Amino acid sequence: MRSSHLFVSALMLSALAIALNELRLAHDLSFEIHRALAYLVFLLNAAVATIGLWTPHRIAWAAYLIASVACLILIGASTPISGVWILAKFM
Repeated sequence: MRSSHLFVSALMLSALAIALNELRLAHDLSFEIHRALAYLVFLLNAAVATIGLWTPHRIAWAAYLIASVACLILIGASTPISGVWILAKFM
């Protein structure tokens, strides 16, 4: 797989994570369903980053994977981009 395809996949997963967060804040999703979907998005995001480790841009994908895990642990965001969205929204 090419890095451009992986990049688009990461962007699409981030858009999905942001949409899920907005639905949860609007009380259109229950907490349990949102949590399950957020973990699914994180796992898919981690899979994309792991596949990216086999591309010529492996250092960037490794940094993205580390940022993904850090965002999940520190603020509960599924992707680093959705983490930035959450932080920007609530500041």
